[in-house]
Amino acid sequence: MKESIVQAIGVVVVLATIALTIAAIIYEFTAM
Repeated sequence: MKESIVQAIGVVVVLATIALTIAAIIYEFTAM
């Protein structure tokens, strides 16, 4: 059970990182 929780947290962290990266890229383009 704990392993699945850890995997879920890992997936959330990865998705959050990707979302922040995309947001930063969009912000850079709109700033220009």
